[in-house]
Amino acid sequence: MEVPEQLQLLGLNVSENSPTGLDLQVAPLTWGDQEQMEVLGTFEMVVGSDVSYRPQCIGELLSTAERLLAPGGRAVFSLQDRPGEADLLESSLKSLAVSKRHSVMAKSLEGEEDVPVIIFELRRPTEMQPREAPKAAGDVEDEFFRLTGIRPDPVVIPKKEKPKAGSAKRSHLPNRRDLASKSAGALDTVWQSLAISRGSTKEKPPGPPSHPDLHMAKKRRRGAEGVAAEVPEAQDVQPQPRRKAKRKKAAMPESAAKEPTRKAKRKKAAKAPPAAKATEFSAEAQAVMEELTDPASKGTLSDRLNPTHPRYDKQLKARWKSFSKKERAAIVECDKNKMKATVSAAVSIQHPFATNEDDHCETALEAYRDVLPILQHIASELQLQLFPLALESSKLFLLMNLFGETAENCIWVAGLSLRPAMADYEKIAMAAMEELDGHMCWPVEWFKEASGNQRWLGHGCRGQCPSFAEEQFNLFFTVEKLINQSNKIPKLMDPYVKGQVQEPLEIPKPDTPAKLNILAFSDHSGYCKNFFANAPEGRISMKKVVENYHSLTQEDVKKLVNEPKKGWDMVVFTVGCDPPRSNSVPDVIEQNTVISRLYFWLSYELQRAETNTKIFCLVRGLFHEDKKTHMKAGLGLCVSGTLFGMCNTLRQELEYCDIHFCDTEYFLPDDSDVWARVAAEAFRDTTFGTVDVRILSSGRYVQRRVSSKPYQAANKAFPMPSDGIIAISGGNGALGLVMGNWLLDKAAEQGVGGFEIKFLSRSMKISDLNMPLWKDIEAKAAKLGITVGQGKMDMSSQEGCNSFISSCNGMLKGFIHSAGVLQDSMLMNLTWEKFETVYQSKHHAALFLHQAIELNPQKDLRFLWNFSSTSVYGNMGQLNYSGSNSFLDVLTRHRKAKGRPSTAIQWGAWGDVGMAATMTDAMRLRTMNSPMPYFSNKEGLYGLECGLQTGLAYFSVFKFNPQVMMGSVQAPEPTQACYHRNHYCEVCPTPMAPGLERKHYYTIFRMAKGQQTQSPNAVGLVYNAYVKAAAAKHEAEWGDDFRKW
Repeated sequence: MEVPEQLQLLGLNVSENSPTGLDLQVAPLTWGDQEQMEVLGTFEMVVGSDVSYRPQCIGELLSTAERLLAPGGRAVFSLQDRPGEADLLESSLKSLAVSKRHSVMAKSLEGEEDVPVIIFELRRPTEMQPREAPKAAGDVEDEFFRLTGIRPDPVVIPKKEKPKAGSAKRSHLPNRRDLASKSAGALDTVWQSLAISRGSTKEKPPGPPSHPDLHMAKKRRRGAEGVAAEVPEAQDVQPQPRRKAKRKKAAMPESAAKEPTRKAKRKKAAKAPPAAKATEFSAEAQAVMEELTDPASKGTLSDRLNPTHPRYDKQLKARWKSFSKKERAAIVECDKNKMKATVSAAVSIQHPFATNEDDHCETALEAYRDVLPILQHIASELQLQLFPLALESSKLFLLMNLFGETAENCIWVAGLSLRPAMADYEKIAMAAMEELDGHMCWPVEWFKEASGNQRWLGHGCRGQCPSFAEEQFNLFFTVEKLINQSNKIPKLMDPYVKGQVQEPLEIPKPDTPAKLNILAFSDHSGYCKNFFANAPEGRISMKKVVENYHSLTQEDVKKLVNEPKKGWDMVVFTVGCDPPRSNSVPDVIEQNTVISRLYFWLSYELQRAETNTKIFCLVRGLFHEDKKTHMKAGLGLCVSGTLFGMCNTLRQELEYCDIHFCDTEYFLPDDSDVWARVAAEAFRDTTFGTVDVRILSSGRYVQRRVSSKPYQAANKAFPMPSDGIIAISGGNGALGLVMGNWLLDKAAEQGVGGFEIKFLSRSMKISDLNMPLWKDIEAKAAKLGITVGQGKMDMSSQEGCNSFISSCNGMLKGFIHSAGVLQDSMLMNLTWEKFETVYQSKHHAALFLHQAIELNPQKDLRFLWNFSSTSVYGNMGQLNYSGSNSFLDVLTRHRKAKGRPSTAIQWGAWGDVGMAATMTDAMRLRTMNSPMPYFSNKEGLYGLECGLQTGLAYFSVFKFNPQVMMGSVQAPEPTQACYHRNHYCEVCPTPMAPGLERKHYYTIFRMAKGQQTQSPNAVGLVYNAYVKAAAAKHEAEWGDDFRKW
């Protein structure tokens, strides 16, 4: 039970959906928890559905089911036919009891194909099998001490009085209806009972009240700490010793009475520490102990027994239960001794100067007073940082373990350590959480990522790429250089560190990359052709290029995906590089439909195939900011705009596929060196799928989430008009009404009136839920002398948009496109009809509006806002919605580059209006505990104003839950998790890499380079395009230096 509110949600689900007349209860159950199972009792049937059958979970799951089954009972487990899980479950069931396997076809939703489901039936024999003896209390206490470092006080268990004759025996099972109503308190009860029985003084944070029956059952089972108030009343009176025993003790000689009994001797021997000889252990146990005592071995015992740890030893986990109690105790003792030796090695450093043990700094100040200026100069030249040993020894020790070094091999200079510029992560994380809290506007930036002059070894492009040496990086040499910089001292310091300088670290060279089978959906513009022409030699085993993509059907795509028996290693998708037949809106929509539908079919069939296939999606010009390219390419540049959002959502839904999105130049000659760098990006295994990339003539750029605060230096104003019309599509919706109310507030703030706000929709009807908002708008507008009214407009056609724009007679001052329709569905249940419904209301309508304004120019159009969504960056179940909003962003950039007013606001989750206003408390609680919770109207409008100050073409408005968000960026793998932490690494600093495996090289690279937003040399394309000139102009006019005014 990972989250306490799960019990509340489950109880709500049971109460809402259970048929009448049934007695259904909810109770907490953790697999393998003997105490909870004893309280629940046994049942005639146990059903397991939608649970995990992974190898590390199967043992506890089946033992729990066996314990809960009454004699003659039956357990049923169901699962989809996922590879390996069914066979694993079947083999595990055979060792327990009689079992059967059934295969059925379950009906899917929306009329899709049936899903194969496997059902296992387990029957428990009528005669109960003897249970395994419970674990001794000493073993539990030793394990508790090893994990926490706390030795529990001895537990005083009072003797129990036999029940009196004729007294009613109290049932060990609590009232289940009461248990269901108070299920949230059961977890807290378990914690309290554990604290009482172990003598712990640590308290759990206050939570729901515990269940009394469950609490008393634990007390009767465990006893208390000898305090009378903690013992039930029936146990207050201790039973008197028998008279026969009294007479025997009185007749016993004094010398015999003092001699310990055999039972006491056995207890004393049991408490003695294990001192078994080596010959008493099996060969396997001795091998494990020798390995743990080896200084060169890596990882602790707990690391090797943890299935989620990189050093997990599957064989040791399987053999662990076969070891005897003495062997386990000896192995644990070896592990403790090794950890003690490792820690002592970190503190037994031989310093070159005299030390004072009473001084926490360990080294006298005069020892390095003369050397410190030299060290500071060297550190600044090498971009290194000095850290006091006393303050940073623990963190430095972790860093040495990361690099595989011991304390003796580290360089120490006058009590200071020299290492890459990386401050204490905990302090950085705390500062980052303070920055996240309360801020609401979060744009994205494209940072240039380079590591200086590096040799290119051909792992990416064919032959030599001179220009690539300055722009691109090879992680192999970069990480090696970073590590050696942290362990070497210049010759200038030889007199101070004589005899302590180590040899440069050599990292093993990477293995020869594997050859790939590649399926390519080719464009007709030469991008796919040049991609394969510059692919690295020896990396392609087989390739199939599909060129006539216009005539493909979903059945054709299915056959192509399943053509190889083992599936394709990579799919290259360059169809998005083809322009439409013309730059007219109908041709753009037609070509975008072909591209989006083909990509949807491809992802759908790859999910059904369940193959580990990489997807390399190449587009051109989607993120260009320069006017020249947009004027030359025209509206057709936006044609593949849906692919960026689709890629981000598919990362979350395609479990077996890594997706790499790459944008490049819109116009590229055949002899450009950019082709080689694009091919290198696709074949670089270490970073594939972990970042969104732009490969341009000026370098390689990666996308990062940033704060809007530096971008607000542009100080763009938002003046309200004194006449004309402001129109809001979706004007009868909650969000449209909120925007209208905000416009009235801005007008009142600036003392402006005289204009008209038209709230547009097809129905012109306002729901009962939104009617109070509309009444407030009417009252506020009347006081300000502003006209408001509901109007009719059909944005689903070009004619409807043309009709409204022409009716404005050139007086349209602003337009807010807030209309939209949701058709959410997971990929397996998604249909193209759902795509068309969403597309027509979002980016098709925006294209019609754009064309209508182009055909009917307005005198003073000040703003045009397209309401986009943060689903652009991925949101499970919204593949169609994320793609459509992504196109809105591209269209906005296109208009902005051509000098047209346009802004896309990527909204997060509103909490006071819309669907969130009608959600249940349980669902709202679940969302509020997510990394990006709901925000209030006031918070959302504050984020909007921050974004408008920046003058950016697009920005996001959402709220962070700082602690939850920082927790979400901790996992370094799988690829989807790595992409998430890389995208947010500028606002949520990346933790240290867990090891030096090649898959963590990119994390090590970023960890050493630090945040780009903190570097004065960082190159940000978005800042340079939209903010730099405006910020410089504002500084010249209103900066601190009044001479520039």
